[in-house]
Amino acid sequence: MGIVELILGTLLIIGLYTRIVAFIMAIHLALVVASLGFNEIAARDIGLLSIALYLSLTNWNTPPKRNRFKNRERNILLWKKKRLD
Repeated sequence: MGIVELILGTLLIIGLYTRIVAFIMAIHLALVVASLGFNEIAARDIGLLSIALYLSLTNWNTPPKRNRFKNRERNILLWKKKRLD
C-alpha cells in the first residue's frame, strides 16, 4: 500500500484530480483508523482524514469568481453619461 499512498500524495501535491484523489485518500484513512482502533497513530490519521475530507468537499482549486456587478455599474454610468450628452 505504500506505493499507492506515494502516488496519491504526489497527485495531491501537484494538484491533479485533487477532489477525486482526496476522496480516495479519505476512504483509505478511514479504513486505517477503523482497523487500528484509537491510539497515537490513529489520532494522527484522524487529523489527516479531516484534511482529506476538507479537500474533497471544497472546490479550492478553481479561481475565485469575478465581481460581475463592477462592470455593470460602470456600463450604467457610461449609458447615463451618453444619454445626458
